[in-house]
Amino acid sequence: MPSRYPQKLTGLKDDRRVCSLAQLAALSATRRSLLIMGEWVKVSRLAAIGSALGVGLMMTLPGVAHADSGCAYQGNDRACFINYSSSSSSLEVCDNEADGNGVYAVFYTMYIQYEIKVGDGNGSSAGCGTRTWSHGVHHFKICEDDAGEDTCVWWEG
Repeated sequence: MPSRYPQKLTGLKDDRRVCSLAQLAALSATRRSLLIMGEWVKVSRLAAIGSALGVGLMMTLPGVAHADSGCAYQGNDRACFINYSSSSSSLEVCDNEADGNGVYAVFYTMYIQYEIKVGDGNGSSAGCGTRTWSHGVHHFKICEDDAGEDTCVWWEG
């Protein structure tokens, strides 16, 4: 029996909730809504919000010709970055689950020349782990420090 809702979003990094603004723009031509955190959201609304945030970011960064950013989720835990240039970025990791498992992310430059590990030191309490880095981020993974091998999700722009 066909569903009255759009098909589940596929083809994104192990079918996880990872989506760049470029992917979101491409999806807007083929899909009307996406399932995000258990709720259906109109793609046009997400694209408009993302565009407004991108324009706002560029307006607050004088002299920056290009700024990449991205977020990835492992469950409700989140890791994000903003590249201000190839030699400057802001990193953030948030443990949003009161499950006793720590959360960290490992950020990498292109060709994995450099890496930095950032965690949320206060667990699921208010606030996130943040760092500035003297490199631009090319890809990263967010991991939950759970029993056995850590559960990780990759983001690649």
